[in-house]
Amino acid sequence: MQIENSLKEVVYSQKVKASKGLNKHVYDLSISKATADNWKNKDKKLKLEEAKNGKYYLPISINKISIQKGKEKVVTDLEIIESK
Repeated sequence: MQIENSLKEVVYSQKVKASKGLNKHVYDLSISKATADNWKNKDKKLKLEEAKNGKYYLPISINKISIQKGKEKVVTDLEIIESK
């Protein structure tokens, strides 16, 4: 599983064990400090700050999430919206 930002940079990547049928992967939308710093350097308008727990999280944005097994790959939008 991989998530790309609007700049087409991979901000999250994780190998996931999957089997035929419905699968589940828990992800808290956090990204590494290095990824956050790199993203902020390339997009000066981006508001990406360290949370109280010391983690960085995906900002409000539309990203691409992809899942690949062998040569088969599925890509869809992952939209992060503001909580109310």
